[in-house]
Amino acid sequence: MKLGDDRFLVFPKKYLQELELAWVSWEDISQLEREPYSALLSRAWKEIKKEVSYVFSKVGQNFQDIRNAFRRFELTMDPQIDKEFDPARNMLTINVWFLFFSVFSNDSTLVGFSPNFMVGRTFIHEFDHYSFLKSKKMLGASRDRREQFDTKHRRETEEKAIMAEIDYLKKCKKKLPPTFDFISFSTTGRKRWATTWHPGNATSRVINGLLRQCDEMLALVREDQNGFAYNQESKKRAVENHLRISKALIGIDQRFEHKDYKRITINF
Repeated sequence: MKLGDDRFLVFPKKYLQELELAWVSWEDISQLEREPYSALLSRAWKEIKKEVSYVFSKVGQNFQDIRNAFRRFELTMDPQIDKEFDPARNMLTINVWFLFFSVFSNDSTLVGFSPNFMVGRTFIHEFDHYSFLKSKKMLGASRDRREQFDTKHRRETEEKAIMAEIDYLKKCKKKLPPTFDFISFSTTGRKRWATTWHPGNATSRVINGLLRQCDEMLALVREDQNGFAYNQESKKRAVENHLRISKALIGIDQRFEHKDYKRITINF
């Protein structure tokens, strides 16, 4: 599949950039470190920051706090990661495809370009991890200290982050416009506009679905004694969504491989 495919010519320029970066990442993510793709990534990331900053201004969240916390972050194509904060390295990692695309819960075959408030929830969740771990002086802590901390506080750490995400989504539901630009394509790779949602309640419909997901994960965290079940479920969902995006974007059922996936680092 190529960017010049006439099925995608109707997409706005912003989405064409994200599509090209997504396809290049699938072939070899290290290409994003070189021209012309490094410049393309820089432009796409600048646009994403602008959109997320707008959302944060509407819900009373200081975007500068996020920027100060994550001055640099990693991109990967590891299917087991949608978003992840590593306190040992003080590093946020995000899957390239999850940065650009979302699988919508009302239709598991439908992949769409992520609306700005969905990208923002990633930073809300991981910033809560960062803030909590920083307050406990766990950033850069030794492996032994982290293991001891996780034994006592892992459930609390995840519960706090999910609650912060829920609070953010509820504010988005109240403060953001009731509809948003939504472009999606099905698992056949065939572009289509979403017409199943009434334009007056698209934001609420999507956010309600996200809140249900948060409630499911929150219940799992509260039932989980050691955090293992929650961690495994998070990876399982990440892989499932990655495979759905692969089918929609590339047109194939990509097989998940257990291997080391390259990561690249960019400035926030």
